[in-house]
Amino acid sequence: MAYATRADIETIYGADTLARVADRDFDEVIDDAAVDAALARASAEMDGYIRSRYALPLAEEQPLLVQPCIDIAIYRLAQSGAGRTDEDRTRYEDAVKLMDRISKGKVELVLPPPPGGDATEGLGPQPVVIEGPERLFSREKLRGI
Repeated sequence: MAYATRADIETIYGADTLARVADRDFDEVIDDAAVDAALARASAEMDGYIRSRYALPLAEEQPLLVQPCIDIAIYRLAQSGAGRTDEDRTRYEDAVKLMDRISKGKVELVLPPPPGGDATEGLGPQPVVIEGPERLFSREKLRGI
């Protein structure tokens, strides 16, 4: 499932941006297959970050993920040097930074708790807590010897 659609790209950046990066044969027609593939690849790239904290597929659409998906897809669509701009690169780098913050738990997605389950259920790896008996030899105990 892609986190964004062609309509999202046109809403945020307009048809001109989409035409700049997705007109593969310069006939002024946007290549829908290329757009769909770029959005799918961008979503897969994002899943690589998301799966470290959340169970996939996500239970709800996440508005937070639309913008980074678009920015990654546009960057990937603009493969040729003529089509890619510095702004495309900056937006891509910002999207990757956001995804990194999500994977580290600094930014959290808003998901409903699983029905009848624990709120932490469905999350990725949880911290490991190790408990054990009191230490036999410590600095304080050895000083008394």
